[in-house]
Amino acid sequence: QQHGFARNLEWSVGDISDESTSITLKLEDSAETRKMWDHAFELAYTVSLSADGLETKFTVKNTGEEPFSFTGALHSYYSATDVSKAEVIGPFYKAQFLDKTLDPPAMVEDNNEEPLTVTSFIERVYPGIGVNKGMILSDSVNGKALQIRNEEGYEDTVIWNPYGDEAMGANSFICVESGNVMNAVKVGPGKTWVGKLCLSEIPTKLSERFTRVLNMVSV
Repeated sequence: QQHGFARNLEWSVGDISDESTSITLKLEDSAETRKMWDHAFELAYTVSLSADGLETKFTVKNTGEEPFSFTGALHSYYSATDVSKAEVIGPFYKAQFLDKTLDPPAMVEDNNEEPLTVTSFIERVYPGIGVNKGMILSDSVNGKALQIRNEEGYEDTVIWNPYGDEAMGANSFICVESGNVMNAVKVGPGKTWVGKLCLSEIPTKLSERFTRVLNMVSV
């Protein structure tokens, strides 16, 4: 299956913290998962909400005796008043990306100096735009901007929107997904991989300044 099996299974509730307003969901290997992926593992997904924003932490632990590899991504759907008026500000200029709208998919260079916008069906994988590569999602209609920070683990960024598909509500969201898509993550026996994503709302003026800084760096 295209998006893996973990999202289709029932996770258990692990820790709940009132102090930091957080919850942890867990999933372990079972006879059912072994039919799809024959490895021993423990997954934990923690979501924490604070005055500073939202933090998600995803861990993959190898509980078996053999190393394994995996790929994956967070399917982050961000609300947009009008997707054609939303902007994703990040280090995309001159970056290589896998354009999955092409047949066959191919690597393409992004030559657009302006922030990324959606005006047609889009499905791109930007390798290497992950950890420590900040991005901002700006909604010019409601004047809000969201800072997206991959602080650990995630190496790639996926941009997706089924533009024009009214049945999917394409005009009301944009996907900016944190993941490891191009290269599989290897986890040795007893080892744990950690992915951390942080979100925080910022003033729109700050996002405009961020755009100017990126343009200066690109030049």
